[in-house]
Amino acid sequence: MNWTFTPPKFDLPAPGNYLATISGVVEKFTRAKGLPMLEISLALNNNNFSLKHYLVFDNSSPRSVNRSNFYYQKFADAFSLTLGDFNIQSWINHVGGIVIIHEMNAGKTFPKIKSFFTPNNSSANSQGFNPQPYNPDNLFNFDK
Repeated sequence: MNWTFTPPKFDLPAPGNYLATISGVVEKFTRAKGLPMLEISLALNNNNFSLKHYLVFDNSSPRSVNRSNFYYQKFADAFSLTLGDFNIQSWINHVGGIVIIHEMNAGKTFPKIKSFFTPNNSSANSQGFNPQPYNPDNLFNFDK
């Protein structure tokens, strides 16, 4: 075979606020503790890039339950999902706001979803894609 391999190059989305569409949801379990979780595939609108986000449902302690419910509620609010509706196939094609940051791991840069926000007319342009600096007034920060 006459083939010259060239590693593929991917342009990472710049850190900032984006609109994303839920393109898939799969029920899984975490490797470490076997906790139930949802693997959510998110496609950035008007950009050929997708990310996965994991919602873990940990009922090992009251604090863990509160944390799981907090993350789930912020995700559901951002994507206009009905709280308590776990018909996950109905989540597909819902649009919501995500905040992307970059993290380094083993010398490589990876995009990571930092938080979610509820899109409004000021946070998304007509194309549905609007990278911009962090705006603490319209995002939920999980580190607080």
